Amino acid sequence: MITLPVQAVQVLPHRNSMCCIDTLVACDENSATALVCLNDDFIFIEGKHLNPAAYIELAAQTAGAMMGFLAQAQGRSPLEGFLVGVQNFTIHHIASVNDILTIKVLINSVFEQITVLEFQIYKDNILCAEGNIKVYLPNTSQ
Repeated sequence: MITLPVQAVQVLPHRNSMCCIDTLVACDENSATALVCLNDDFIFIEGKHLNPAAYIELAAQTAGAMMGFLAQAQGRSPLEGFLVGVQNFTIHHIASVNDILTIKVLINSVFEQITVLEFQIYKDNILCAEGNIKVYLPNTSQ
């Protein structure tokens, strides 16, 4: 049985430098929390700062880790989802090398094969970014 915390590579299809989150630390049917430490060789570091587009990828991978964890907990194969939309995306603080980020996602709604999640990304208690993502899950009947 898979238990928390779990390394992200155990619940995501992403490998090597494309796995952007380190650990899934909390997860239930509606929400998840992941952590990542931004080191010098993190794929989305430019100079010493996080590329703004990376916040969206961190949120999407946290959502994917949540879905993968829940699927494995039910004895199913993880679903392969696709990010299909971003709304209300705001950056409040730029993260830098050596920052540890906490990524939180919460399911807002599910319609057919589209799941809408809100996300917040924090460094310590500082809100770095927030918004909504839409994820397409083509195999929800598995």
